[in-house]
Amino acid sequence: MGQQPFSISYNEITLKLGSETLDKNKVQSVILTNCINDHAVIQFTYEIAEDKKNDYIDAADTETEIEVSVTKAKDVLKGASAGKNILFKGLVTQIGVDHSSSWGGHYNLEVTGKSYTCQLDLGIEPTYTYQNKKMKVKELIAAKLDQYNGLCDMTDDSVLGGVVVQHRESDWQFFKRLASNYGLVLIANPIADMPRFDLFSCADNQYNQEQMKGLPKLHDLDPHYCIHNRILDYLHADAKEVSGFYYETVSDKNHLWCELGQCVALKLDSVDSEEKFQPLYIRRSTLEIKKSEITITYILTPQIEQGWISNPDLAGIAVGGTIMEVGGEDAKNANEKSVKDRVKIKLDSDFPEVKAEDATWFQVAALHTAEGNTGLYCMPEKDDYVQLYFPTENPGDAFVLTAVRQGKQNDSRLSDPNVKYFRTKFGKEIMFSDKEIVITVYQYENNKATDTKKVWIRLNQDDAIEIHSENQIKVVAQNDLYLNSTNGNITLEAAKNIVMSCQKSSITMNGDVDIKGSQFKAN
Repeated sequence: MGQQPFSISYNEITLKLGSETLDKNKVQSVILTNCINDHAVIQFTYEIAEDKKNDYIDAADTETEIEVSVTKAKDVLKGASAGKNILFKGLVTQIGVDHSSSWGGHYNLEVTGKSYTCQLDLGIEPTYTYQNKKMKVKELIAAKLDQYNGLCDMTDDSVLGGVVVQHRESDWQFFKRLASNYGLVLIANPIADMPRFDLFSCADNQYNQEQMKGLPKLHDLDPHYCIHNRILDYLHADAKEVSGFYYETVSDKNHLWCELGQCVALKLDSVDSEEKFQPLYIRRSTLEIKKSEITITYILTPQIEQGWISNPDLAGIAVGGTIMEVGGEDAKNANEKSVKDRVKIKLDSDFPEVKAEDATWFQVAALHTAEGNTGLYCMPEKDDYVQLYFPTENPGDAFVLTAVRQGKQNDSRLSDPNVKYFRTKFGKEIMFSDKEIVITVYQYENNKATDTKKVWIRLNQDDAIEIHSENQIKVVAQNDLYLNSTNGNITLEAAKNIVMSCQKSSITMNGDVDIKGSQFKAN
């Protein structure tokens, strides 16, 4: 955010509600809180006359602004006047009159406001998927912020690397989870007049010993600072929670105001004359004003980082999409790993729309596949509509579960639910009904299956077996071939010839009967 630390005195503070500058003598209390991964929040109580108690409430709306500023504050680091410095700028989120506190015709107006980043946290967004693995995190966030005219300050060039899902959460909640994938945290800009925040990393804010000499010192904030150790599993803690060692400063005298993420130098005990410092980062700040007295509290830690934040609502959902590409035997991803039995999907929930070359590969759950033994191998095909299933909170575990018919075309094959079909796009089909199985080969030409039958075999429990072919039918046996009709006839019919031959003997029937052999015997 770039605002330098500056000192504060009560007389320099101005509080505005909407267009009105409030009388400081009537301000009962002010609490301004900044915390990592949260909006900046202000709460104040203001004395109003009885005849004004409804005016403020009626005048407030979603655009009513609160501003806290400091004028003529001395820049401690630069030693010069900094003019007007903003402490807080945000929107009213709650306003009311406390009737229980009335006295002498006066009431307390109680107001709560949040930084403009609260506009990112007002509602639950539809389910969106972001699967362009080459897309940078800051590009995704910038695309989302366009609708708010917002801004994200981020120097990190991390890419998504796989699918990311936003589900049953606000944009602010989603940004927090997204940042946690890279150990980053959100710092709301408390003075911007738009939704603006930083994606903060200590790695981007490192200082050497010489540079730390010019930073604010922990003793300047509070010479009587406290050291705490909170025992908490960091992986399961929110970034707003402090885990491990942290430092707390509380000052009601030296009022130095610093941003979140500001590095503060802790002077270390040294055996030699050379000064050495340890960097500490502000992760929480509280400014409290009560009866013209100012108290500033800081929580500082050696590092600011965030473990992975999951979305429990993600486990068990499925999103639909159309297959764009199917991985074959030789197909590989960018890391030269085989993507056989994987597919790329154009998901209905994609934002923005992704090209096939940038999409993520997803594994397909076959009906049953045994490694090299029994099983059924049936991959979906390009343009099939499938469901992508998320079994856990980790989007990386997603796999294609099943294909789903959209019902856009009528097909007589689907008229009877008791009849089962197994069919490929190449016109090869097996039909199972209550009395028969029919195997059919349809003509395939111009990359499309037609309705012309080339070969079909019918196995019927009443009419036995039928074999039809537009071309020849071959029956070949390496050893014996038996034709046996126990209770009926064997009929051979041909339009031209019937030929039976064995070694030097043959019988040809083509209207005439021609019998050949080295010997002819008739009984």
